[in-house]
Amino acid sequence: MNFYTSEESFIKLNEVGFHLIRFYEGLSIVQQQHFKLKLYYALEKYKLFENWGTSDIIGLNMGFQL
Repeated sequence: MNFYTSEESFIKLNEVGFHLIRFYEGLSIVQQQHFKLKLYYALEKYKLFENWGTSDIIGLNMGFQL
């Protein structure tokens, strides 16, 4: 098992600027030659007018490689 973190930022090219930011952390549970399985948590911050909202996301990522 491997632990990982990452971050994504989204910027509008106008006066709004930053409008969405996501922070990820997770575990690579299974990693085979052609199959990967990851469990992750994401904290999402999004701008609505002048206020920032928050979403909590739990996900399962499965990947197949041929």
